[in-house]
Amino acid sequence: AADRLAMVELAIAGEPRFAVSRAEIDRPGPSYTADTVEGLLAESEDAHRPIELTVILSAESFADLPSWHEPARLLRLARIAVAPRQGHPPPTPAWLAQRLPGFRDRIDVLEGPHLDISASDIRARVAAGRPIGVVVLNFSSAPRVDDDEREFLLSAGLHTTRALDRARLYEWANRARADAEALR
Repeated sequence: AADRLAMVELAIAGEPRFAVSRAEIDRPGPSYTADTVEGLLAESEDAHRPIELTVILSAESFADLPSWHEPARLLRLARIAVAPRQGHPPPTPAWLAQRLPGFRDRIDVLEGPHLDISASDIRARVAAGRPIGVVVLNFSSAPRVDDDEREFLLSAGLHTTRALDRARLYEWANRARADAEALR
């Protein structure tokens, strides 16, 4: 958890529109996304700065959402953005109607590259002693990953997953930012 917190702090350094929350680190007991989202919304209301939240999930993770703790509550509290994931199709209207009835308007399916690279594949390569440079360095050298972040990822032994996740996140965030600017 401390490594992930440090990576998030590095990732958003210099981005005034982002803030780090320790909600899931400091909360005792099990941590559920619906509780975290509810807490973040309550904090923003208390600060008289109401916000709207969007939870970004890969298509792979989204497929499991109906089995999560209180998925309907989560969908009432926040929108869900479903990011592409190689080998995992985006949800269809029929799937949504069957598994998450009444929530289609709370779910956005994102467009983006379907990279045939997964964190578990990269971890398996590391465990087998196989090279990962070709897979990871292309993503860890993405324009938004600076030298401090890359050094942290490498020194913490976390380069196998986080650089890829961060590159994807920034690609979608940049696309969303451009879309928002176009609407102004």
